[in-house]
Amino acid sequence: CGPTRYCPGYATLTLHDRDGIAHWPLDHVVGGQTFDRVGGHTADVTGATSIDGVDGSALHFDGDRSEKVTANASVERPFSVSLWIRPSELDTSDANDYRDLLRTDRGSLLVLEENGRISFRTPGLRPDRLNAGRISVGEWSHVTAAYNGTHRVLYVDGQRVGTQPVSG
Repeated sequence: CGPTRYCPGYATLTLHDRDGIAHWPLDHVVGGQTFDRVGGHTADVTGATSIDGVDGSALHFDGDRSEKVTANASVERPFSVSLWIRPSELDTSDANDYRDLLRTDRGSLLVLEENGRISFRTPGLRPDRLNAGRISVGEWSHVTAAYNGTHRVLYVDGQRVGTQPVSG
């Protein structure tokens, strides 16, 4: 995929004319890849299956740590990232007390904790995490994490649920 707006498996891919690094809707996977709507980057999808989503289809991960979406996009600070999630359960065992929602090569960025709270970490900044909001089992929730250079902010379903000054 690229400037020609043609991607294998898509007749034509409509790219956004908005600012941003990437937008992977994850609603259509072809040959183990999905395509972003901003810069034409590909992302590899491993082990996920397609299900009905909020608007169209979505990817389902059953908790196997080998299931993932791998993308390579360089992100500068400040940044924001958003995603829709619908957990089918919250595992509260000692062996599995959280689920990675977004991970970078420097570690977890967004985590769903065993109590349904969202944890937002920005590697290299202190304090380590902002824990806020609550996600319900079996319901779609829209989560947005933003960093503006001085503060981390978490939103769940459009409502600010936490903010934290950071340094480092």
